[in-house]
Formats: sequence, structure tokens, C-alpha cells
Amino acid sequence: MGISKINLNDDEYYKLLTEHSNKFNSTMLDIVRKRTEKIHPSTILKNYERRASFYQPSSENPIIYNYISNDFYRSISNDFECVELSPINSIGLNSILTLTSQNNVLSTLRNSEVVSDSSILMALECAYRIKNGCDSNINLASSARLLRMQNYGNGKKSHWTQHFRACSLVSSFRNVNNNVFDALILQINNWIKVIKSMELNIESIDVNVCYIPLIKEIYKLYGADEITILNNSVNPDFDVFNEYNINLKNKFSSLSQIEKINFQKDCLLSIKNSFTFIEEKILSKLRESNTDVNFNFHLNRKSGLNYYRNICYEIVVDFSDKKNFVLVDGGVTDWTGKLLSDSKENCVTSGMGLEYISKVYRKVL
Repeated sequence: MGISKINLNDDEYYKLLTEHSNKFNSTMLDIVRKRTEKIHPSTILKNYERRASFYQPSSENPIIYNYISNDFYRSISNDFECVELSPINSIGLNSILTLTSQNNVLSTLRNSEVVSDSSILMALECAYRIKNGCDSNINLASSARLLRMQNYGNGKKSHWTQHFRACSLVSSFRNVNNNVFDALILQINNWIKVIKSMELNIESIDVNVCYIPLIKEIYKLYGADEITILNNSVNPDFDVFNEYNINLKNKFSSLSQIEKINFQKDCLLSIKNSFTFIEEKILSKLRESNTDVNFNFHLNRKSGLNYYRNICYEIVVDFSDKKNFVLVDGGVTDWTGKLLSDSKENCVTSGMGLEYISKVYRKVL
């Protein structure tokens, strides 16, 4: 029988809902217990073989993972508190705060789910601390193994796997006095330190900052289908500008470059205004302390359009073998605000997967 909220206040409704949930969980746990009693050891091995991508160890050397994680922690420890996360979090954390499908997360019968995004779990920890009296400005860092249920096959990058290790940063803040720009600059500066500390064989580092409302305006102008873009967000062969014949450069580093483009007047003005804003608040300040890094205003972006709130960034590294990869991706979210029911609370989140980096790590073990 369904639960109706008619004639119940919030406390009564929550109590009734909890009672029904506890009964359901108790029944399901009993079913699972009885089911496992009938499993033969050989069946466990067969299941292991069938779902190898979920169960088998990583093919990468854990010693290298530890070296990279140590480089990460040493580089950011002056500005961030390093935390060791639980392997599970409260059920619904990903699907409620983002548009991530619950099907992409391994859920349990005990109102929990396996961590698939460590930055969201750190945002939850920030919200918990703020609710219990801490200042809103909290900076957390973690290196954790994550599990995601979606299939990373079908021509996508070969180093992506179902479970992988990632280093992540989260900076929570109250959105007053330009705190958002301070948080973005803090994170980007620290990621640059991390990348340099790993002694990778690098030719150049590009930091590409973009403004999502502007990108959506451009895509709408060209009739780009948002669902198609989202479905191809991790497909390296899908380029939005090529797909929809958008005659713009992918990125700009100066206003003079923008003034040379031939584009519709209204949208061109939006591009100029957005660039001027990002340049003044973020890029110019980053250039002062990172003279050997390229900073750009990015337009051709397909990932994170419904994940980040407005400003996001990526750090792209060109290696000496001419390969280039997005090593870091991050941006502004409203996760802490949602958790605390306070729109002034926000956070900047970012992450770096270690699967590819471990293959090109240059330090002597």
C-alpha cells in the first residue's frame, strides 16, 4: 500500500516512511541471506569471471598510485585538509545533487551506495560541518578508489575502467565578496603544483576556463541537441563544433583574438563580455603566478554542462610524445546549497583520474 502525505505533518510522514523502509530493507536482507546460503563456491568464481571489469584488481601498479597520491597530498597540504573517505555514502547522493542516473551507482539495501564521485561525498562532509557550526570556507582533498556502473567501452578511451583511483579537491564557500573566484584560483593554482610535482614528460600545460551559460547560448544558436551532446560527453570522437558546423575557435587567450572573428552580433557581444569578465576575475590573476602556463577562455565544451553551475575549467597537458589529455576537470556547483537549503552556499569541485597518469609517471620508484 502506498504512503499518502494527506493529513500528516512532515515529522509524521518521515516517521511512517522510515518504518515502511525499515520493513522493506529487513525483508530484502532476509531474501539475500537465504539466496547466498544456496550459492556454491564455483558459482562465485563464475560470477567473478562474468563481471571481471567490476571485480578484478586494477592492471596498474599500486606503488605508482601511492607515489602519485603522495605527490598530490604534499603539493596541496598547505591549502587543503587531506581526508580518507569512506567507501560508501548515503543513497541518492549523486542522483539527487546531479543529473547522474541512479543506475550508474552501485546501491545497497542498507540505504547506502558505493562511492562513485569522491568530490560529492566531500561536499556532503562540508555541508555537515557547516551545519554543525564550522565556517563555510572549507577545503578538502582526497585520493580514493571509485566505482561506476556505466560501460566505458564502445570506442571510448581505453584507459577508462569501471573502478579507478582519482584525486579530488572540494572548496566550499559562502557566495559573497567574490569567494567563488578565490576558490577557483586556489584550486587551479594547486592543481598546477600537483602536475609539476609529478615530473611528467610535459611540453605544455593549458588551463581552459569556460562559462556554461554562454556555451549553451552558442549551442542553442546553432541548433545543437543537448541530449546528443550529453550522451557523447565522454566520447573522444565527438566534437560539438565539427558536428554542428560552429565556425568559432575552440578557445581564446585575448580579447583581440575575439574581435577578429565573424559572428552574429548579439552572440559576439556575449562572448566579449564573458571573456572580459573571466579574464578580469580569474585568468589575469592566475597568469601572475604561472608564467609558464597557457590560460584560455574555452568555448567548445561538451562535458559537465548540467553538472557544474556556471564557471568550469579543465587542465590539458601536452606530452612530449604529442599526445594530449585532460588531466583535471572542475567547476562551481550548488551541492552544499542544496544540502543546506541555502542558495548562498556553494562549492568548487575538481578531480584528476590516475589511470592514464600511472602509465606515464616519470619518477624513479
